[in-house]
Amino acid sequence: MNRKTNAAGVKNHTKPIARNAKYQSIDKSNFENLCSMQCSKREIAGFFRVTPGTIDRFCQYAYGMDFNEANEMFSANGKVSLKRACFKKALNGDTITLIWAMKNICGWKDKVEQENTSRIEFINDVKEEDDNK
Repeated sequence: MNRKTNAAGVKNHTKPIARNAKYQSIDKSNFENLCSMQCSKREIAGFFRVTPGTIDRFCQYAYGMDFNEANEMFSANGKVSLKRACFKKALNGDTITLIWAMKNICGWKDKVEQENTSRIEFINDVKEEDDNK
């Protein structure tokens, strides 16, 4: 460990050590996997048994960004894996998954055509009744 000695002969740490001790219970690999599974900050905090604020500080300490940025970056891996599995299942003949993929990924829509077969007739020669009768 790097230490410097000041004029009084007291050794000082060059890096603060106590700050990162809080984050030793948070494994980066587990954090990144939880983000890829689309877990919320509260769920990740519960997994590591820390507060959501600790997750915020961990992201700043470990990645130099806030939780939302880190979560967005690591959740992309999960979305790619999910799409890969969906495509594989659809291409292997699962018609329900194929239809879902075409609607959600390719933008297909169910086109419902309706034709109005009833007629509305307007009668112009309706006699008005007198209120005085």
